[in-house]
Amino acid sequence: MPSFQGVYIQNWLLSAVALAYLKVRESDAGTPEQEARIKKWFKALTGRVEDYFGHGLQHGDSDAQNNHLYWAGLAIAAASIAGNRHKDFDAGIITYRIGVGRIQPDGSLLAEMARGQMALHYHLYALGPLIIMAELGEANGMDLYAEEKGAIHRLVNFCVAVLEDPSLLEKTTGVAQVVTLPYAGSDIGWAVPYVRRFPNPKLSDFLAKAPWVRYTSWGGAPPE
Repeated sequence: MPSFQGVYIQNWLLSAVALAYLKVRESDAGTPEQEARIKKWFKALTGRVEDYFGHGLQHGDSDAQNNHLYWAGLAIAAASIAGNRHKDFDAGIITYRIGVGRIQPDGSLLAEMARGQMALHYHLYALGPLIIMAELGEANGMDLYAEEKGAIHRLVNFCVAVLEDPSLLEKTTGVAQVVTLPYAGSDIGWAVPYVRRFPNPKLSDFLAKAPWVRYTSWGGAPPE
């Protein structure tokens, strides 16, 4: 079994490369041989990620209970689309359903609430891959935004509230939140596709103030 940090880096690398690939795959820039090698690499790395987190879910490992699982799901889903592997795509979407199923009535995630002064950061970090997976679902005829009675919108609303006033989390975590302004990249980039589908003036205002919305692990710029 590889080290946990090595697996996380695999997740982020796989999602980054797979999503970037999806943006250019229609360009015919690669030869058939190159395309075959790329897809073989996607399949190999997807298998490693699935093995690690499948084991973690079975045994209740902590990193299968928080944002790491959702990043793994995004990596698996994106790479499976690139390789046209329906079974792996379904495996990725299962992690989305697990994630939205964990959203509390107030919109919080218990595992991310346990992060103390980093609870704000990790709520945003968990939301990002869930939103991008929902976008992949939309592109493949699945309304993932409606899953669990639209639970992901509760998480979005929770995150917007604490972006506006981080002290709201201090009341529940007992510690002041680490806040790095201005919000950008992984903090808020997920809102680019979200507000296109679900207009939200507060989120649009955060986006207008963001110096950039790119993030490596979703392939650079967020989905258009």
